[in-house]
Formats: sequence, C-alpha cells, structure tokens
Amino acid sequence: MNLALFDIDGTLIHSTPVDDRCYVQAVADVFRISGFSTDWMDYPYSTDSGIVAHLVQEHLGRRPTQLELEQFQGHFLGLLKAAVQREPGAIEEVPGAARLVQSLRDGGRWQAAIATGTWRRSALWKLGLAGMDATGLPLATANDAHDRVEIVLTAIRRAICMPTPAASVKACHLGCHGGRGVPPERIVYVGDAPWDLRAARRLGIGFVGVAVDGNLKPLMDAGAEHVLTDFDATNRAVALLEKAACKLAVLATTAPPPEGSSG
Repeated sequence: MNLALFDIDGTLIHSTPVDDRCYVQAVADVFRISGFSTDWMDYPYSTDSGIVAHLVQEHLGRRPTQLELEQFQGHFLGLLKAAVQREPGAIEEVPGAARLVQSLRDGGRWQAAIATGTWRRSALWKLGLAGMDATGLPLATANDAHDRVEIVLTAIRRAICMPTPAASVKACHLGCHGGRGVPPERIVYVGDAPWDLRAARRLGIGFVGVAVDGNLKPLMDAGAEHVLTDFDATNRAVALLEKAACKLAVLATTAPPPEGSSG
C-alpha cells in the first residue's frame, strides 16, 4: 500500500483568489490588522494558523487567544460562504480531482489523505462544496500545527498506525500493524506551492506539483520534476504518483526544523 497526501487550495480545489481575499478581510475584522503582505512566502509558516499567529505577534506584540482563533475561523468561513453566494464559481473542483481521490480509495494500491494548511472547518466545507466526500479520509489541517511539515506528519500518522505524535514513521514501518493496517511502502505529497515541495523534501517523500493556472514555472524553478495542471486524465495522474513515489524515508522521532529555518 502507498499513501498519497493532498493539499486542498490550488490543488484539489480552485479557491486561492477568494480564499486570500476572505483571509485578509477576516484578519482586518477580527484583529484590526491591515496593510500586511499577501505573499505567503514571506511568512515563517505558510499556513492559516501560522500566518495569523505571526501577524498578531508582529502587529499586536502578543499571541492570539484561543477564543480569538475560534472567532477568526468562524468569521473566515462566513466570509467564504458569502463570497460563494455572490459568485457561485469562486470555489470549485479542479477537473478530475474528486474522481482521482475516489479512484485511489477504490483501487487498493494507494490510500488517500488530506494534509492542508487551511483551517479544518473551512477545509471540510470547501471539499463538500466541490463535491468531494471526505468521510473516512485521514485529515490534518492548520488546526493541528503551524508548520506544514508537522501537518503532513500528522496526516501520515492518522493514515496509518501511529498512536502518538512522538512516534516515528520508521518505527511504524518496522513493526506496527495496528490502526489502519500495514504502513505504506511509499508516500507522495501533492501540492501547488513551493512550500509544499519543501515540506516533501524535508520529509524525504515524493512530490507531484499542481499548477491549476497553467503556470508551471514557480514549481519547476523550485525543483519539481512532476507537475500537472489538472487531474482530468486519472491514469496519467496515477502514473505521476508512481514516478514520484519514494521509499519511505527514515524520519526522526521529533519534528524537522520549521519552515522558516535554513535546515
């Protein structure tokens, strides 16, 4: 069994422009912060939780409270829903994405999971809106960690058999047969941004890039070898997963360095 981990925004779903607009508005409404960079590459952690934590620390000199984070997530989701009511096509499936995920779930050779830098509530809502059934899919989101590497690790743990965050992928691979069964031989992360590629590299797993706007250059410049513009051809997408798949790397029992580090 192999494991394919999918990002959501810009990967399975066309949503990035409206998502960015609503995120900026939610920051302004909840925290009264404006005029900040919307180039998410500028932030130590390019995730919903990591960006808002950085902004609140930088502009307000403190960490956001749990209540504020809950308010932010609810308000952000409300803005997304309102935006879709005004513009029904603002969030939609990347062609073939639902079919690919379902094919992997039905095929027996691959298992599918979600590892996304967006909030859990908005992630589930967007998947549903795009016609994707997330029932039973292992899921890790920005609610689990700021660092995308830790999000991906959490999705791996939930997809296989790791009982604790401290357990290593190697330990599970070498003998744990609980949870969902035999751990995967190979793992591939599917994402649309250079930070997704960096996370895959730091974990020693395969990577397939997705450029839904047709601009392959950012991912290719970052070193991505396999890039798709959609998932219409399911067989081709699966073939790229097979090419990108790596033997399971030996991972440390602690999280790798954070996204913003030089490691």
